[in-house]
Amino acid sequence: MEAETRSLRHSLAQAQQLVVARERVIEGAHAQMVIANMHLKKTNEALYEKETRKTNVRAQLFAGRGQALSGDEFYARMKELDEEAAEKARVKQAKRDAKALRKDKKAELERRWKEIKEAHERNVAEWEAKCADLKAANVPKKRWPAKPKRDKKPTAEDLEEESEEEEEEAPEEEDDD
Repeated sequence: MEAETRSLRHSLAQAQQLVVARERVIEGAHAQMVIANMHLKKTNEALYEKETRKTNVRAQLFAGRGQALSGDEFYARMKELDEEAAEKARVKQAKRDAKALRKDKKAELERRWKEIKEAHERNVAEWEAKCADLKAANVPKKRWPAKPKRDKKPTAEDLEEESEEEEEEAPEEEDDD
């Protein structure tokens, strides 16, 4: 019995050593993966930066080779680059203007919608007062006025139609003078 117990203890000790060794191997593998991941992130950042780097406009002048600064090609390329920059600025300003216009239209639509809702609330309050008076006078419900309906929410197309109508009316008024 003692021999068997010693044998089992010896087997248990060996199993524990194997478990400890396996844990150390796994820990080493995890450390290698962490280092590889850090390297991968650094490489990806460098690649992304290289791909998205803004090119210096003036560096494009020479295209990697020497050039006389007084040559006609140099001046033509400078003028071309300046025109491209001006066009980009015009496009950017046009986008800003369009965005501001959309924002103004949206604000106008919201203002009109708020006015419509307030007017409807006033109309409903008046209707409720009339109904209360009619109820007090014992008038049958079928003779009561219908509940007022709210107008539809204005849309951008409505604004465009109104502006077109105003433009059409404006020349007519000028002709009368």
